[in-house]
Amino acid sequence: MERSVSAPRLTVRPRPGFWTHRLRIWFAVAASVGTLGLVVLLVTGNALLPFREPVLLRGKSGSAGDLFLDPTMQQILLKRHFRVEVTQTGSGETATGSFDGYNFLFPSGRPTASTIRSRLAERNISPKVTHPFASPLVLASFRQYAETLVAAGVARPQANRLGGPPMYYTLDTAKFLGLTEAGTTWDGLDLGSQKDADGGTVTNGNRVLAHTANMCFANSGQTYLALAAWVIGGRNAPHREQDALRIAARIKPMLTLEGLQDADLFNSYRSPEGKGKAPIVVVYEHQYFAYQLDIVRDRAVPDTDRVPLYPAQQMLADPEFIPTNAKLAADLYGFVAEAERGVNQQVATKYVDNADPVAVIKIVMDVLEDKGDVIYVDLLDGVVEPDRTLRERVSSRGGGSLPFAELARPGAYVSVWGSFDLFERTGEHVLFAASPPGGDKAARVVFRCPIGEISTEDMLAGPFMARCLGRVRSWDSTDRELSIRPVAVFN
Repeated sequence: MERSVSAPRLTVRPRPGFWTHRLRIWFAVAASVGTLGLVVLLVTGNALLPFREPVLLRGKSGSAGDLFLDPTMQQILLKRHFRVEVTQTGSGETATGSFDGYNFLFPSGRPTASTIRSRLAERNISPKVTHPFASPLVLASFRQYAETLVAAGVARPQANRLGGPPMYYTLDTAKFLGLTEAGTTWDGLDLGSQKDADGGTVTNGNRVLAHTANMCFANSGQTYLALAAWVIGGRNAPHREQDALRIAARIKPMLTLEGLQDADLFNSYRSPEGKGKAPIVVVYEHQYFAYQLDIVRDRAVPDTDRVPLYPAQQMLADPEFIPTNAKLAADLYGFVAEAERGVNQQVATKYVDNADPVAVIKIVMDVLEDKGDVIYVDLLDGVVEPDRTLRERVSSRGGGSLPFAELARPGAYVSVWGSFDLFERTGEHVLFAASPPGGDKAARVVFRCPIGEISTEDMLAGPFMARCLGRVRSWDSTDRELSIRPVAVFN
């Protein structure tokens, strides 16, 4: 008869306290330096400089105005004693509307920027413009729709080097426009066979098409029109009027099928009803990543359901920052140049850089650490550093060790260090497992991932040391198995 084996207990290792003896010493030193600095400021008359009222600047822009909503950009502005209010309209209206009451204009595209510069030249204003960033056109969508296009041979996923599901897709624009032209519906592509992260499905009897902003006012809509014309024209600009008319005749039905264009397209996409209301929208990459950074700040993890499709033919927006008078041109050029080094570099290195998605995990871990919401588990030593909830639970019973099963709080974030090995292989998926001291009969941690997303063959060859960051899915009390949905595996 097999002897019953109880689940192990983990030694609780408290996180370092805040007010340590060493910290008290360094605080005394820092306080002394701060006091000395205050005396210097008072003597020199600069003590009130940080409290100077910031200069209010008003601007008009298209989607590029999101730049001024970025927290880092706002910090840069305040350091230079600027506060910015932006009225976001379409780039077309920015170019043709009134400039009165605005200190700067920030159109997304070159044609509208050229119109603005010409109008300012009529007033004898020739400001020095700058280009803070460039942003490619993307079709923002949802994972189920993207995977439906993959199954139809219209898109392909870009590899996620962290081993998780793909976050970016490349779109065959010609095939996608062909589906729209042929009247293909999403249900006709078997959209319902694709499941979301929770196993849910969706149906959609509408035609396959991309929703755009009003092409008369928005640069993104005009850019998508140019992309469609370029692709349908065989990647050649028409040289004869009849060729241009032929291309226009083919494009027109694709652009009128969506009906009344949404005045607030991207907010419809990011809303809870976005999957049914706006499953594919034409936006710029910076809008998509600004949304994802907001989600990371709020929820600590990116929205893995919303994904961008990158057209194979890259189309870029090149926003121009245009002050409306010469003095502002001199005053503002400095902070916009700093924004280029600060905000643009920060976003590129922290999130946008597809080639190094480890940066995403760094943001996630920073936010989780700030909130005290990650459990660190060392299976080799049988030690756990609890998150805030577990710490309160352990403290309420006077300390002591932690039963392994108490890690199983669905949705909790865990970072598990241990020796993992291939435990089970079924079809296109593999299951890896690691155990605390006492062997796998005592308990084990498992995570599952598709074979195609494994970053190295060493993971299939035998035991490997790794840290698995993920969310708790469930605890199987019969098999004493803690299941984790992995976000990233570092080995």
